[in-house]
Amino acid sequence: VLMALGRPGQLFAGTMTSNTGAGVPLPIQGCHSITVKADIDNTGLVYIGDVAVTATGFDLTAGESVTLPVCDASTVYHMASLDGQTVHYIGVT
Repeated sequence: VLMALGRPGQLFAGTMTSNTGAGVPLPIQGCHSITVKADIDNTGLVYIGDVAVTATGFDLTAGESVTLPVCDASTVYHMASLDGQTVHYIGVT
């Protein structure tokens, strides 16, 4: 599946709530890379991974971030060790 991208270098960003249980995907958005950051006020861990993300995913403590070279932001999933954790994301199309 090919996804049309906007103008090169265009940015998109947002904030989502991460909970325990099943992983939640970032929004569908074609991109070259995406950075996901755990909010500085989080008290639990946020786990980053694919559709099968679990508590053994790539963990982020408050204020930490990870940048991933992906073609679609929705291939990146997140879940948390405690309900109500916040994740911020910014991507480049």
